[in-house]
Amino acid sequence: MDKYHIPQHLDAPFKIVIWTADEFLVFVIPFLLLLSIFNAPLTGVAIGGGFMMMLKKLKGEEGHHFLLHLAYWYLPPVVRYKVIPPSYFREIVG
Repeated sequence: MDKYHIPQHLDAPFKIVIWTADEFLVFVIPFLLLLSIFNAPLTGVAIGGGFMMMLKKLKGEEGHHFLLHLAYWYLPPVVRYKVIPPSYFREIVG
């Protein structure tokens, strides 16, 4: 009967099982690569788990959008926003 899903927290990140999407990808990609190429699933779990722990440590208490904000400021403009000016405009004269 519930036609609409209302999330409990509006800023909650998308989760796959118990991990956020970026943590899941950081874990699964090394696992699948090492499993398919070298037939080493335990090594893939160890490396993927290490990468996931490093990602969690890097994100820290800043939140799940922290890495996107770092990419906006320090990487070349890959994604263009309609409303937000490019990051290389340090002063905007209005």
